[in-house]
Amino acid sequence: MQRKVSISCTCVSPFGCISRNAAPALRAGGFMALETDGGEQADVVAAFVESVCHEGGPQEMAFERVAVESDCQGVRRFVTAWRTGHYFEE
Repeated sequence: MQRKVSISCTCVSPFGCISRNAAPALRAGGFMALETDGGEQADVVAAFVESVCHEGGPQEMAFERVAVESDCQGVRRFVTAWRTGHYFEE
C-alpha cells in the first residue's frame, strides 16, 4: 500500500522542511537519517527533530531515539531518528 503525502513547507531551513514532512510520510517505527555539516549544526538539527510534533497536536512527539552520530573522522555529523510508535505488519 502506497501512502500519498502532500508536501508543504514554510521553513527557513531545509532540515526543518525534511523533518516536518518526513513525520507523516514515515510509518510508525520508520527510520530517518540526515547528514549535516557537522559540529554545532548537527546539535541544532537534532534539537529541531526532537521538537517536531505529530499533526494531531503538541502533546506527542513525532520522533524518538534522536541521536547525533559521528562520521569516520570522528566529526558529529549525522542526525538519526525513529518515527514514534511501533511497527506491525499489516
